[in-house]
Amino acid sequence: MKWQNKGHEFDWLWAKIQNLKAVYLFGAGVLGQAAYNKYCEKINIKGFIDNNSQKQGSVFAGLPVFAPSDVKLSQNEAIVITTQSAHASSVISQLTKLGFTENVFYIHTFFPVFDWYKYEEICIPSISFLPTTVCNLKCKHCLNFTPHIKEHQIRTVEQLKEYLNLLFSKIDTLLLFHLSGGEPFTYINLDKLIDYINENFRDKIGRFEMTTNGTVIPSEKILTAIKNSEIHLIIDDYCDALQPKYREKMNELLKKLDSFKIDYSILKADYWIDLAPFDTDRSGLSNEKLQAHFNVCYVQRAEYRDGKLYLCNYAAYAEIAGIQETLPSSDYLDLNQITSENRVELLEFRLGYSERGYTEFCKRCSGYHNNPYKIKAAEQL
Repeated sequence: MKWQNKGHEFDWLWAKIQNLKAVYLFGAGVLGQAAYNKYCEKINIKGFIDNNSQKQGSVFAGLPVFAPSDVKLSQNEAIVITTQSAHASSVISQLTKLGFTENVFYIHTFFPVFDWYKYEEICIPSISFLPTTVCNLKCKHCLNFTPHIKEHQIRTVEQLKEYLNLLFSKIDTLLLFHLSGGEPFTYINLDKLIDYINENFRDKIGRFEMTTNGTVIPSEKILTAIKNSEIHLIIDDYCDALQPKYREKMNELLKKLDSFKIDYSILKADYWIDLAPFDTDRSGLSNEKLQAHFNVCYVQRAEYRDGKLYLCNYAAYAEIAGIQETLPSSDYLDLNQITSENRVELLEFRLGYSERGYTEFCKRCSGYHNNPYKIKAAEQL
């Protein structure tokens, strides 16, 4: 989205939510729990809504869980969707059919806008943070473009601490902090990084996640740090596309995680989308069409690297890999330039606003959402 009224882009949304007296959270899961933990003292949360019949009628986070059809909104009440972003559109369609055409909001905009306009606090929905770009796999269609990186970036713990100090000096709350890579378990000082985050910033973070391909066994020091920091580990299961030895590695990892009582989930994908940067050419499109392309594609996570917050994480990854030439300054926000006077621009930028309304990489990317190009997951070079 292109900035039209910098500093006031969400006045319209605040007008809709400023008089709310209570909300229901749609999604009795990890995001709902994180939202409740952070906001139960700031706004009246009456309960959860969930499509899972086994959860309906039960209690979650001390509150009742309702079926969608059982909820009746009173005046000045709303529903905040706290499911994963991939399911948000289907939830909105479901609620629309049930007659909820007003006062339905999404977690990634509702709470940041609520915090800024009511408390002048900066809540960032999510970021991805990469201590290293090194990976032990070479996936042909890696969305981080890792196989194309000619010189990997392995940042020192001291560098990472500096960048984190800068980030958390500018924000008050981070709903989701995502450690990624590369393969984060290849980063030898990962335990020190996690411990630093836990000791200094964990109270500002709602949900702390880390993604691994499940084929690297971390040290006990790293496992202890993960446990102490209450990190949810997301394990991408690519074993069907890899050699049998990797299945053995994953089974070994799962045993380790169970012994440390670490929270984890396993994601298995039969296919990936293809951003097709080598076959896409949108350079002839007008600014308006590129803006429309970005608005449809807008992804919830953005990379934070070297003190800069990038408008699109895939654009940032493409730059590191040399697929994309150096990104213009409009594609990222240098947090060193954020002051008490202009900090609302940090919020608006993270929620998708920028000077041009699209990234330079949009000209070479087929898009993340509504992408018809599917390829086999984790096919190795």
